[in-house]
Amino acid sequence: LSNLEKVDKTNKDIIQIIVELLKLQVYANDYENQNRDNNTNNNGRTNSGRFSQQHRNSITNINTSINYFTSSILDLNSMKSENQILYYQLLYILCYCINDFMKVEVIVNIFCYLEHGIEFIIQYVENSPWNFFKPELQSSINQILTEMYKLAPHHSITIRNILVEKRILPNIILAITKDIIHDELTFINSVLGKNSKWFIQDKQCVKYINWIRSKMHQEISFQMSVNSDSIDIYIPFRIICGLAGLINKFHFNSDELNLYMDVVRQSHNHRMAQLSLCFMLICWDQISSYSKESLVELMGNLLRSEYSEMTLMLGVYSHTNQMFEIVHLVRNILRIDIDIPKTSLPGMRYLITQTLINESEITKRSLYLPKTKIVS
Repeated sequence: LSNLEKVDKTNKDIIQIIVELLKLQVYANDYENQNRDNNTNNNGRTNSGRFSQQHRNSITNINTSINYFTSSILDLNSMKSENQILYYQLLYILCYCINDFMKVEVIVNIFCYLEHGIEFIIQYVENSPWNFFKPELQSSINQILTEMYKLAPHHSITIRNILVEKRILPNIILAITKDIIHDELTFINSVLGKNSKWFIQDKQCVKYINWIRSKMHQEISFQMSVNSDSIDIYIPFRIICGLAGLINKFHFNSDELNLYMDVVRQSHNHRMAQLSLCFMLICWDQISSYSKESLVELMGNLLRSEYSEMTLMLGVYSHTNQMFEIVHLVRNILRIDIDIPKTSLPGMRYLITQTLINESEITKRSLYLPKTKIVS
């Protein structure tokens, strides 16, 4: 500190901010200690009066440091472009200090409207690995980000992108999508893919999953009323297949199931026929309540309209009892790591091998596939 005037501006800013943080921590500790003393202090008005004066002094000290901290932190914006290493080292120091003594509302007030405030909040999350999964810290982080996107909605896309990249706090991701951005159709479709179970199976996401489910049902119902063969059905129907394959015990009500079976019945183009087959394979336990004749007719229509590698391999895997390969087949079509209940596989195999695709049909289908040239 004795050489403070001799250092360059960036280092001077860092030193001053750290000093103010240390002062702020001392004031905050004094403030908390005096609060504890106040709860146990019953020694009369004289002591109470003396305490009140100390209490007011502490509040003044804290507010002074917070105000300085708020103004000084603005220098981080220029610091990032000049020296990124120092910038991120300082962020780590700030996160470490804030984790001990700064309140959630103070963090929000300071960083909510700063250009790089979002990065600080994410650093706060990342640099608290020792207790990040403790309920009290999880609640604080959720509260910080919730306040952030509500008070500064222009930061919402940035917050969401960073959380998706880090694969953390899916409930906040979905809350931002629902409350601010309103792009659930394209966003959920893009997020559902390989390794997407972290996003769907989080316990805090239950209410948002129900919201997604309802929105997709509305979208499919609308598209069916306009044009049952519209390509616009593909995205919401893929999301429904993904939810059914990712979430354990995901059961449709009768209205939902009837609507989606109507989609299956009216799937005539290549992509929708494949997607409908995926839906039937994933939801076999649920659609098995339909009569065998109805299922044979539905799947038969799909298989007759879909001469592709998928239907060929569906027959091959069923006849050779490689049922888990069917799961991989569906995953590759959807590009989502779904699961199919093991209880579905025997009944599915029986219907395919005994009724829908016999061995001669497999041979016939193989002849329809385009030949691949062998490169010597």
